[in-house]
Amino acid sequence: MRFFIDYDNGHSIRGWIVPDNQLATSRVMISAEGRRLAEVAASVVDPTFQKNGWHATGQCIFVVTEAEVPGLSALERLEVYD
Repeated sequence: MRFFIDYDNGHSIRGWIVPDNQLATSRVMISAEGRRLAEVAASVVDPTFQKNGWHATGQCIFVVTEAEVPGLSALERLEVYD
């Protein structure tokens, strides 16, 4: 698996996750203070992942906002993991 956070501006987090299985759709878990807050699917397609042979569909980008994690901007520390 490959994973990277492109940005975290305090109000949203965007990154990508490429699973070992090129046909799978990955998800990231968001937690804070030992509590699981959300599970977010990599729902955005970037054809670059497909073109480079990393993923069959390119559906590898995830975005976390207040819609997925209410109060996101107020959290001082959070974890993003697979």
